[in-house]
Amino acid sequence: AAYRPGTVPVTNLLLSGVVFNAFAAAIIMFVKTLVDARKAQELLYWLMGSLADPQTELLLPVALYVFVGIAASAAAPAPSQP
Repeated sequence: AAYRPGTVPVTNLLLSGVVFNAFAAAIIMFVKTLVDARKAQELLYWLMGSLADPQTELLLPVALYVFVGIAASAAAPAPSQP
């Protein structure tokens, strides 16, 4: 595929994601070293997606943002093919 001005090659996007993930993982590991063992365990469960103890006052606003995002995505016109 030829390079088009104003576009980003897919490999650059992929490698940017890999680098970002490495930095994010390093930050998370650093934070885990700063907290006590119990908080580190809670952090691990939260990072794995645990919803065991959700704060119910936050669920409605987050659900609203998710719904608005999905609705906006569904209503957006499809991108035109060059």
